[in-house]
Amino acid sequence: MLIGVLLLGCPTPPDPELVRARDSLAAWRDGERAMSAGHPSQAGAAFARAYGLRPDPVLAAWQGEAAIAAGEREAAIGFLRLALEGDPGLAAARWRLALELARSGDHAAAGPELERALRDGAGRAVDVRVDPDWQPFLGEAPYAFVPASVVELTAEPLPETTFWGSDVAVTLRAQGRLGAVATFSGAARGPVELRSVVETLGPSERTLVATWRVVGAGPITLGPFTVVSEGSSATTPAVATVASAPPGKEVPRSLAQWELVSSDAITSGRAADGVVWVAVEGGERVEARAGVDQVRVEQRSAQSARAWVGLRGLGAGDAYRVGRGSDLREVVAP
Repeated sequence: MLIGVLLLGCPTPPDPELVRARDSLAAWRDGERAMSAGHPSQAGAAFARAYGLRPDPVLAAWQGEAAIAAGEREAAIGFLRLALEGDPGLAAARWRLALELARSGDHAAAGPELERALRDGAGRAVDVRVDPDWQPFLGEAPYAFVPASVVELTAEPLPETTFWGSDVAVTLRAQGRLGAVATFSGAARGPVELRSVVETLGPSERTLVATWRVVGAGPITLGPFTVVSEGSSATTPAVATVASAPPGKEVPRSLAQWELVSSDAITSGRAADGVVWVAVEGGERVEARAGVDQVRVEQRSAQSARAWVGLRGLGAGDAYRVGRGSDLREVVAP
């Protein structure tokens, strides 16, 4: 029993690895304080002590940051490469390496490093386009992957063939520096009628699904499509398909083609193109006389949903009805 008491009274020797980790963290904190105070050389020395105690790739990246702040570009490039050797997934370190390589004039090396940094999550290509640090270099060939506009637009292809009576839908995705207002445009050629447009708003993108009904036979071309937001624009090429139809349905009735309608371009009342836009709530429908073309446009976000029905072919004073089920109210066109 006495031996057990004596053993319990002996202090346990500290774990050397924990001691190194503690001292490395303290040195890193010294370096961070020196960086914040505007003393990059002192910071670099502190980060070097931290790395010597615990050679973590992140600490090598901090040495690179201190060297950049001190104006020591070659040393910075060396530290950042050392960090990436230890952890290739350090996207922020790779972004900084690419920028320092570009500043040194080594664009052939900087371009691939920047592209890899973006793939690893350091940012988006449109962020590079508006970053003042990158502006002097973007005319160089290795940065051709950076989009010319801060807005990007893509369109999913259509099937090669379709059939009378079916729907063909085009999905457009606009990404990048989108403002609160973004308007889409695009024309349709061929035996189709625009039936609906649904826009979904996300934090950094808009998805628009435009649906056309096939009403005859022959080639169909939808687009090109353009999106405009806060003075920036992007265009994506047209998409195409070929429609077939049963005998007697090959030639559609005379079509008054709709341009692609974007929710942010809708104004109440009669628009310049002769369309009356009717705001509708969930489940509401619109009835009008024969010969009046309709298209439904919806805008959805995490916070709200709005919808309109466009009527084209109404005369001034013509009546139409709005409501749910059989409960329809009559409205007179302006």
